[in-house]
Amino acid sequence: MPKVIPNLTDEIIKQAKTILLEKGYENFHLRDVSVACGIALGTIYNYFPNKDELIMAVVGSNWDEINLNVESICAAQGLFYNKLEKIFQEMEQFVTTFHDILFKVKKIDRKNKQGCIDDIFLRLIELIRQFLVLEIKGGNIVIVNDISPEIVARFIVSNFAITAHKKILGFNDLMLIFRAIIIEVKKGQKSIL
Repeated sequence: MPKVIPNLTDEIIKQAKTILLEKGYENFHLRDVSVACGIALGTIYNYFPNKDELIMAVVGSNWDEINLNVESICAAQGLFYNKLEKIFQEMEQFVTTFHDILFKVKKIDRKNKQGCIDDIFLRLIELIRQFLVLEIKGGNIVIVNDISPEIVARFIVSNFAITAHKKILGFNDLMLIFRAIIIEVKKGQKSIL
C-alpha cells in the first residue's frame, strides 16, 4: 500500500526551498528533494513536471509569506514611514534571496515566467495601494498633486525592487523622494494641503 503523506505539496516546497537556498540553482536536483521528503523521485513529477516549475512554486510560496507579512505591517499601529521601511525590508529579503535564481529558471516558457513575476509584483502593488488608501482615509498621509494611490503604489514597489537589487540608492535616499510625494500627518496636526 502506498505511503500517504499529508500536505505533500507543501512538504515538497518546504524541502525544495531548503535545498535550493543551501545548494543554489545549479546544484539543485529533484532527487535531493525526493530523498529529503522520503518519497520516490517519480512522486515529485506527479506534482511538478520539472525542476524549474518546482522552483517557481518555492518562489511563489515565499512571496505569499511576504504578502502576509506586508498585510500585517499595514494593519499594525504605527507611523506610515516606519511601516514603509518594514515593507522595504521584506521586499529586500525576497529580492536578495531569489533574484538570481529567477533569472536562471529556463524550463518555463518566457511568457509564463514573466507572467508569474508580474503576478508577484501586481499583488504587492495592490496591497500597497490599499495601504495608501487606508492611511489617507485615516488622515495619516496626504499624497501631493492628486497623484492616485495606484500610481504611487507602482512607484513605491518598482523603486523598492530596483533599490533592493541594484543598491543604487539606499532606503533613506528613497525616503527623501517619497516624502516629497507622500506627506505624513502627525496626530493633532492639520494637513497643509
